[in-house]
Amino acid sequence: MRQSLVGDFIRSVLTQPQRSLEDIAAAHGLSAGTAVRRLRPLRNFLAHFNVNLTYSPIGIEGYEPVVRLTLSQLIWQMGQDGATLFPYAEKQAQMVTKQLQDARLVVKNCPFLRTQNMVAIAMLRNQQEHTMPAFQPLHKVVQLTGYSGVVGARPGFVVRNPHDTALIHLETLLVGNFHSEADTDLQRFVQYHNKCRSACWHLVTGITQQARTLVGYSSSHRNKVLVGNMLAVTVAIDLIGHNIPTFDPIALGGKRPTSDSLERMLKQLFATLPPSMGHFRSLANTMIIRYIPLLTSVINLGVPTVGIALDPEQEQQVYSAMIEIARSVPSVQIVNNEQDADIVVTTRLSADPHYFTLAPQSRSSWLALEKKGSTMR
Repeated sequence: MRQSLVGDFIRSVLTQPQRSLEDIAAAHGLSAGTAVRRLRPLRNFLAHFNVNLTYSPIGIEGYEPVVRLTLSQLIWQMGQDGATLFPYAEKQAQMVTKQLQDARLVVKNCPFLRTQNMVAIAMLRNQQEHTMPAFQPLHKVVQLTGYSGVVGARPGFVVRNPHDTALIHLETLLVGNFHSEADTDLQRFVQYHNKCRSACWHLVTGITQQARTLVGYSSSHRNKVLVGNMLAVTVAIDLIGHNIPTFDPIALGGKRPTSDSLERMLKQLFATLPPSMGHFRSLANTMIIRYIPLLTSVINLGVPTVGIALDPEQEQQVYSAMIEIARSVPSVQIVNNEQDADIVVTTRLSADPHYFTLAPQSRSSWLALEKKGSTMR
């Protein structure tokens, strides 16, 4: 994607906003009309979220938090091969990211490099005077995410850019995911909303109760993690207050027997919310597309789970990306030891039959992994 016209356009919006679409088209040996056609699917998709592409000069316009979340996802997709997309901003972005981690202002499960991308985008957009509007106060955000009691001294970036920090914190919550009920961040987060019986808590527990009735699953520890992850999606999107596009490969497995039933159940639940929770209706689509893979990861819907280990010899950015994608595939379970895995997944070519070479962003590649795993059982 990075070498494509679309990838060049997205990166140039952040690094060379003075370029025109004609400049980019010429660099790819294309006419301006062809460039417009190549960008049309992205432009049409983003229009549903009130985000617009401009061509002379190039740009992305809309509600700034949604624009930044859009750019963050696209840049993450473009850089998963380990390429440095913003070399002149990398050192400063790394430093700020480390400061945010030390201050406990980002979710620890979010990959460092993904958080670094968020920071770099905030810096570049601010340099171009696309500043954040008045946003949710940072103290309120960390209270609602369970972090208010653990946040440390706030570094200079936070003092100067509290709205930027609040959005970065929410985005790491949205994509970070909890993986264990023993996670103290998960415990604080869930306990806060359970104790105050927040609207987000009522929505998530209502959904999980209906899903349990629909397909039946036990109250295992995995379901405590499910509640935490669904609550993270709900709180983050509720605080952002807008529908957000997603470009991540959320649910890549084959057709599941009750996936349609789950979607119908979720849509019906949002349509019948009481007036006190009616504000969630406008955010239903953004929430539902993220709820379904979380629910199917626990319900599993009769699909055999393939135990995979990840090749540790890969570059860290590729390794982090594969972990993130694998966790969103319902039929895949990550195990720590290669000896306990059905397959070891790698992006490198390998003649070892126990290894499976996979292209992380390819849906067909994950489906092939699922098929191979099922034949080994």
